[in-house]
Amino acid sequence: MKPYISAPRYRPWVACAALVVLVLILFVWAPTNYAFYYSDAPRHALNGAFILDLVKAFPIHDPVQWAYNYYAQYPALTILFYPPLYPAVLAVAYAILGVSQASAVVVNALFYTALLIGSYRLACRYVDRIPAFFVAFLIGAAPEMAFWGRQIMTDVPATAAAVWAMELLLAYAVSHDRRVLWLGAAIAVVAVWLKITVCFLLPVLALGLVQIDGWAVWRRPRNLVMGCGVVLLMLPLLWLTIHFGQTNVQSVTGVADGATPRSSLSNWLWYARSLPLQLGWPVTAAVALGAVAGVVRVVRSRHLPAHWGLLAAWVVVGYLFFSTIDLKDPRFTIPLLPPFVLIGVWGVCWLFGARARWAGLLLAAIGAATLITTLVYRPPLYVSGYAHIVKDVARLAPENSNVVFSGYRDGAFIFAMRAIGHRPDVDTIRADKMLLSIAIRRSTGVREKHLTRAQIGQELTRQKAAYVVAQDDFWTDLTEMRRLQWVLHSPQFTPVAHYRMHANFNAPEKTITVYRNNAPLPAKRPPRSIDLPAIDRTVTQGKG
Repeated sequence: MKPYISAPRYRPWVACAALVVLVLILFVWAPTNYAFYYSDAPRHALNGAFILDLVKAFPIHDPVQWAYNYYAQYPALTILFYPPLYPAVLAVAYAILGVSQASAVVVNALFYTALLIGSYRLACRYVDRIPAFFVAFLIGAAPEMAFWGRQIMTDVPATAAAVWAMELLLAYAVSHDRRVLWLGAAIAVVAVWLKITVCFLLPVLALGLVQIDGWAVWRRPRNLVMGCGVVLLMLPLLWLTIHFGQTNVQSVTGVADGATPRSSLSNWLWYARSLPLQLGWPVTAAVALGAVAGVVRVVRSRHLPAHWGLLAAWVVVGYLFFSTIDLKDPRFTIPLLPPFVLIGVWGVCWLFGARARWAGLLLAAIGAATLITTLVYRPPLYVSGYAHIVKDVARLAPENSNVVFSGYRDGAFIFAMRAIGHRPDVDTIRADKMLLSIAIRRSTGVREKHLTRAQIGQELTRQKAAYVVAQDDFWTDLTEMRRLQWVLHSPQFTPVAHYRMHANFNAPEKTITVYRNNAPLPAKRPPRSIDLPAIDRTVTQGKG
């Protein structure tokens, strides 16, 4: 067997068209009316709006203060906490389509399409064209991939770039065209700048290059320039992570709410046990079959083809990398699903041998079962109603006033304020920032500021909070938040609107109430200082 094989020499328009149809079917049900589920999703969406607004404003006189003021107005910004490439792509889409959740969904649909087409082309280097189509189809229909791909998240975009980087490396192995190699290196950098945890793939790609050209590859000046360029492009991201992403670093080195002790067997089996949730049981069984078949083949032939060794390195290095991270979530290993599915499809083909038709029929049945499972049991979750609330609050809020939000999905409210509120004179204040100190999530620790009910009421008035938007019974197990709810039920405030939220899961927010502050408000809003314990900084609002 040749160490590397070419992609098929035919026009794969039918397969690509079918994969596009799959994407359209999945994204028909993607939430678009500011109905978010995961807290990071509207923050990614807002980061894109920030970059667009930054380019429009071009505050060359004081960009740092301008950014501080932007955060004070929209305090769900996480632009430096995550790599900035994904919001930069969103900003381009916003410039063309307008700032909205729907625009961000279009971007993710394009990334999803790129993932499936790249997976199809990559799979054609390992199996025939029909099994290769099912590789791409099963990746697209996989419950975990489809669930997070329809959220405004970076996992699928980064995985798409990773797949294309691997495909271009294999294309270089056949053509030895330096332009293909440089393009693959650039896309590998893009993958890491989309989601930093994809960095595990860089040494795998470097190993693949050594397999292709031997160790002498690094003695060639052009390759040294390419390698140094990759390292140099990683340095700014490393600097951003060290200075603004301490919580991300902590997730590797130790978190209080880690799933399992790192040294335990359950830690190293955690992601293996998650595969049925990510891929479904039929595909997981195929993966197990492919793994066994691969071991048997290597033992018998005492040889592992180079391109299969590269695939094995992708799986092994990635699995060890993610297992080392204390913070666990099935979403994190989405970049490992393409090689897992490819191994599974190859296992089915190996099982049937020359009876390719039977293998195709089984793969078709697995594909149909996987897609049905995803559509029925893993729809994209959402909580809707924030668009209606924002439109009403934007209409009611006095000029140059503040609106306080107290609730779990503050990011959804704040992004909607930017996208459809059309009130640049109104700032949003998060109640948790005003009354508590939390680094990312409650499980990492909460520090209360110990304000009395009277002090909370006075502070709301001092901040010129004309309206408070509050999720009923939000975090009232905390003394400070319970006192806030008491203040909102006092004569100082009058409920003016009550909203029943709609969700397709058991969301914590059932109802949200808008309260009007009856106290006389100051003529001007005072400048505010906002603590950001996640990056150990304080943002001070001032003149931009």
